[in-house]
Amino acid sequence: MEFPAPEKAERQRTEREALAMAGALEESLKEHTHALAEVSRWKAKVAKWALAAGIAAVLAFGAFGYTLYEIHSSQVDACHIANAARLANVRLWDHIIEVSKPPPGETPAQKAQRLATIKSFREYVHNAFRPLDCSEIYGSWGRWLY
Repeated sequence: MEFPAPEKAERQRTEREALAMAGALEESLKEHTHALAEVSRWKAKVAKWALAAGIAAVLAFGAFGYTLYEIHSSQVDACHIANAARLANVRLWDHIIEVSKPPPGETPAQKAQRLATIKSFREYVHNAFRPLDCSEIYGSWGRWLY
């Protein structure tokens, strides 16, 4: 069926407009598809960086916790070593006192004075070099966890 000229021209103009709109729609869809693909790539990058940052944070905090544990252990070990040194000092002074000989010609009053001085000195040495309670000073590692 043949359309009259004005209707044919109108139809052709409508078809051209429809084709132009379809072409514009196609371009718009391509642009949006490209933009969505770009957003997806960006999201993937962000997700990778977030995962890497999370893993790094876990490792850093784990290393920090382990370092704290090692410092605590070193402090407790040093305290025990210091207690051993204190005991060695007490034993040394006790030995020096035991092997010391009284002066010749010591009178009973001088002997009493010497024994009182030795007793006082031993009390001082035992007090000055008394062992420390390492668990009271540094506590236990377990209580830090809770």
